[in-house]
Amino acid sequence: FPKLLSEAYGKKIKILSLNFLPLEVANGLRYSKTDREITEGALARFIKLPLKLIPLSNQLLLKAASYAYENKTTVYDTAYHLLAISRNVTLLTCDNKYYQAAIQLNLIEFLGLYVSFFRFVQPNFSQKISERIGNEIREDGIVPI
Repeated sequence: FPKLLSEAYGKKIKILSLNFLPLEVANGLRYSKTDREITEGALARFIKLPLKLIPLSNQLLLKAASYAYENKTTVYDTAYHLLAISRNVTLLTCDNKYYQAAIQLNLIEFLGLYVSFFRFVQPNFSQKISERIGNEIREDGIVPI
């Protein structure tokens, strides 16, 4: 992950996500077992990440809701996946439940790792993520998060 971030800071790649990711991260931190100070510090670091946030279009929202019903998934997860599909890149996920439900949509890879934006709970994460995404970076350098 540090290598990925380094490449994003160096403008070699772009990390894409939907524009509501910051709200999801903030809410996840708010309802985790962290206190206010830790949450605020984590958010201060998060907002400095080199993310390109893409607005959720009406068309993507409608498609995500429809696909979510078909695949018995959340609209949130499906929206991220459809963003990747719309850009013809692979969604990298650590959510096995979503992965199993949506694998037939293609352009998804299960990393099998638990990732935190602020610390990594599995050793050698940066090497593993680099190996996983090495072939997934498009010619224009876009990688969805």
